[in-house]
Amino acid sequence: MKLLDKFVRVPLDSIVVDREARQRRKLCDDAGNFIDKDGLVASVAQHGVIAPILLDKDFKLIFGERRYVASTLVGHPDIPARFVEDLSISEYEQLELIENLCRSELEWRDEIRAVAKLHSINCADALAAGTTWGIDATGQQIGRA
Repeated sequence: MKLLDKFVRVPLDSIVVDREARQRRKLCDDAGNFIDKDGLVASVAQHGVIAPILLDKDFKLIFGERRYVASTLVGHPDIPARFVEDLSISEYEQLELIENLCRSELEWRDEIRAVAKLHSINCADALAAGTTWGIDATGQQIGRA
């Protein structure tokens, strides 16, 4: 995996979001309204997107879906983005899970699923490499005991 240090503004309509493959399943409430407990939409409307989203070379969204949706809702034409190259499927999943686990408003059920999935991915990668991976290593990866 190669994370590029180049940041660019990308038109929102060129970004590909595979909703079915996303770790975070629920972005809207039962009425179809964007879940915005932290005031992200107002912040994006006033200040723009501060932290860039991450895309692969095909403009597929790796993480930053809430920022992407908030930008769309306020009518922004583009969004700051950073690109990553040579991303394996497990690296893609790990980046998305780690990003989601860093958010404070993640529901506890989603957090448990994300930690379990991240740990499972790491164990499988370690096994394929002939090494081992423990729960403590997953905790270190996400900055938790």
